[in-house]
Amino acid sequence: MSAIINQFGSSTIPVDTPSSDSCEPTPTRPSSTLISSSMSTSQIIQILVQHRCLDVTSRINFGQCGRAPISRGGSGDVYRGKLIQGEEVAIKCMRLYLPHGEENGQKFIKRAARELYLWSRLKHDNVMELLGLAQFQNQLAMVSLWMNNGTLLTYIGGNPSVDRHKLCVDIASGVAYLHENKMVHGDIKSSNVLVSDGGVAKLADFGCSKLEKNTTLEFTITKSRLYFSTRWTAPEVLIDSKEPDQMADVYSLGMTLLEAITGKIPFPDKREESVYTAVMFQGQLPMRPKQFPSFGDSEANVLWMLMVETWARIPADRPSSLEVLHFLQQLGTVPIHSPKVLFRFVIGRFRLHGIA
Repeated sequence: MSAIINQFGSSTIPVDTPSSDSCEPTPTRPSSTLISSSMSTSQIIQILVQHRCLDVTSRINFGQCGRAPISRGGSGDVYRGKLIQGEEVAIKCMRLYLPHGEENGQKFIKRAARELYLWSRLKHDNVMELLGLAQFQNQLAMVSLWMNNGTLLTYIGGNPSVDRHKLCVDIASGVAYLHENKMVHGDIKSSNVLVSDGGVAKLADFGCSKLEKNTTLEFTITKSRLYFSTRWTAPEVLIDSKEPDQMADVYSLGMTLLEAITGKIPFPDKREESVYTAVMFQGQLPMRPKQFPSFGDSEANVLWMLMVETWARIPADRPSSLEVLHFLQQLGTVPIHSPKVLFRFVIGRFRLHGIA
């Protein structure tokens, strides 16, 4: 068996206990529950259920679930299955058989629990809904609805005339929602954006996510190497191997908006190591696309200015995700006489009124 590549981050992550109908923060309680890698899978599941993570094991139609994974990731496998009611679901399991021993396997179980708990807090149209946790093939699993349209680029490839403006707004809306709730995604890119049957883009994969505040369920620190998606990762994260923050998310958001427009990954003509050199040592930005489907010429000019702002070398110079969202929502509704004037006006207005 090959080793698992860690894509779940490595820090102590404190998280909230959500209310039954909202993901708004709840007051911090005097004591907190700690999840550690020394716990068994059943113990972790019990704690997660106590903190309002729904156990949907009994709802799974195991006879209608694939025995082999339909995709293999660095940290686990994804199976296609069905619920008893007939809905198709994706079942993401942590791979437990590791060459580095049982202790390392338990760390990955803990990281899966961390992702599960963070994901369970989120309720938004542009965030993939977590149906709940489950025990599947004796593993801790995350269950979500199956997305037939697949990832962002797969969807665009099969639907080239789709409204790219709407997709951009969807993605920015999901990121702004996370940030409003003090959450960092940590790995925003097209392969972590899925598209529903109704054509709605939804953020997925919260294995690198974290919360920026103290709450009632905590996870012990796991020291390990951080892994980055180089094409989408902010320079300050690459150079310092620091954990992504909201401004790093904005950089990645800009790259993902570029993908929504071009239907291609950033720097499509460069190999991974060449991207690192170009970004870190030469300060290169992606080339401006020749075409901006779904956007007029003036709108394209303004949108490009916005994306360049999201890639500012100094994180504080980047707009917030909420500013990006509001700016995208303005496109097509405000007459564009001077792209530079409009850009400065819209961003300046949001900052003036304390929107971001």
